[in-house]
Amino acid sequence: MGVLKKYAFLVKHKSYSSASQRALLSSDDFSTTIIGVSGLEEAIKVTNELLKQGIQLVELCGGFTEAEKDCLKQEINSSLPVGVVKLDKEDIQLLESQSLN
Repeated sequence: MGVLKKYAFLVKHKSYSSASQRALLSSDDFSTTIIGVSGLEEAIKVTNELLKQGIQLVELCGGFTEAEKDCLKQEINSSLPVGVVKLDKEDIQLLESQSLN
């Protein structure tokens, strides 16, 4: 396995747009691109752009379902590892019990 140098994290919320919700964290050895997207279609578009920039791994926030991850992988011809960050049952219950204003 080669050395991971370029990573991206996609955060999904209906109010996000990849045109304006972007951040880059970088050092001489590693870069992380964080992009907000409104949904799956935008995530597919952004991931295809990231592939052209040499991104080696994409992780999706927990707002994406496994089915959406699978769809994204199919749309990019599985040419990139794609993961989904998930909360365990205990943390989901804790989140749901909080008042989210």
